[in-house]
Amino acid sequence: KEKKNGIDKQETPKDLWFIDGEPYDLVAFMPKHPGGAQYLVFPGNDVSITFWSYHKDPVRNKKVLDKYKVTGKAAEGAQLNRWHLPDSAKFLLPEDFDARMDIKTYNFDPKDKNLVLNHCREEVQKPEVMKEIRRLDKLFDEHVMYLIYAYLAFVALWLLIGIPWYISLPVFAVSRTALAGAGHYFTHRKQPNFWSILFDMNYIGVHITLIDGHNVGHHAPTMSKADPKTGFFGAMMALPRLVRVPAFTLHKLGHFFTGIFIKLVEVHCFPDAPLVKFSHVKMPDGSHAVQRICWSSWLLHVYLVGGVVA
Repeated sequence: KEKKNGIDKQETPKDLWFIDGEPYDLVAFMPKHPGGAQYLVFPGNDVSITFWSYHKDPVRNKKVLDKYKVTGKAAEGAQLNRWHLPDSAKFLLPEDFDARMDIKTYNFDPKDKNLVLNHCREEVQKPEVMKEIRRLDKLFDEHVMYLIYAYLAFVALWLLIGIPWYISLPVFAVSRTALAGAGHYFTHRKQPNFWSILFDMNYIGVHITLIDGHNVGHHAPTMSKADPKTGFFGAMMALPRLVRVPAFTLHKLGHFFTGIFIKLVEVHCFPDAPLVKFSHVKMPDGSHAVQRICWSSWLLHVYLVGGVVA
């Protein structure tokens, strides 16, 4: 076994999660997770950043999760996944990457009054603030629906009467970017959320990104080599300025016509894909805790490819 600064590089048992270095078996908790089982589809990772930063009252939540803590002999030899990313994304990382050493750590002490995060939590949990957040969320949802109606109306006119490119191009760019921004927000809500597919309007496969950990695999290890955006945007910025736009365009076309389709097949068929790996986990009503088929992703991909063909 190789070691890096004394840390064993052996892979962790894949059905354990880690919070503050302690192992948890959360398979039984997946159907009970208020935010949806989809956020827990990557065992082996240190989810400390996600846990302490995503919840309003992590101290209370920690007491709930302590029921699932692995102790005694079962915990012996349990260690973090050195990659932090799904197996299909390992190629994005340098060979010497080790999440156990390379991902940043933060102070999440809930008793530290100087932490901005703790101050924000205190404010957010006030009844009047919670009420205002619910009001704004409802208002946000209404405006997103207006955007969708306007976008679909413009698409219909574009197909029926042939709107010139110098009008349709900026309208599509602005409207689809706005819808993608809305989809980004929906991915941070309880999952599954049908409207998360809007993220795919002008970006990348939202359901697939989420299943590959948009929240866990991007936001948690941000500013580290495990953050997919770091590698991608770093590579783009390394290109000569005049080459960036055409290179990015070619990348998006390839991703659009083949990449998303291949990814859809992968997450539905590969044995280690979350949709397959956790297909046995059921909700109390007998339905799958982790959606077995991402119908919305297939639907939107067919629509987008059809739009290009049309």
